[in-house]
Amino acid sequence: MVIAGTGHRPIDYSEEERLILMELAEMAISEFQPTKIISGMALGWDTAIAEVAIREGIPLLAALPFEGQESRWREENIVTYRRILNKASEVVIVCEGGFSRKAMQLRNEYMVDNSDLLIAWYDSSRRGSGTGNCIRYANSVGREWKNYWECYEMFLNHKTF
Repeated sequence: MVIAGTGHRPIDYSEEERLILMELAEMAISEFQPTKIISGMALGWDTAIAEVAIREGIPLLAALPFEGQESRWREENIVTYRRILNKASEVVIVCEGGFSRKAMQLRNEYMVDNSDLLIAWYDSSRRGSGTGNCIRYANSVGREWKNYWECYEMFLNHKTF
């Protein structure tokens, strides 16, 4: 089974946030025992899924919307991003050129079209988000997806780091 992940980027990508997302990603991945994982390599959920895939020895396909998507990130996030890319089984650059909404959407479609299941970290109140667009596309093509947002809220309310 090939799973892809889509999720919101945390506003404050703190160490606590990273640890929570890593635990959620581990839970999601262990639930489905995938043979391959596709990550869009955005900060947050995508990165957590990618890191768990590498740690667990599951082949990782990094689906980049365009080359240089990390160019405006903080240095520590760029270092993590490049480390993940170096360990990925495959890196696909979906669109040539720089940032565009179209590149982001085509990356989402690529992930959905090449997976059996989408695991999401999706706050449904943020309908205009890239994650919301990815979920709507998955629905339009009949791709199954599972949301881990409520698990995230549970972690925030009951975990301390």
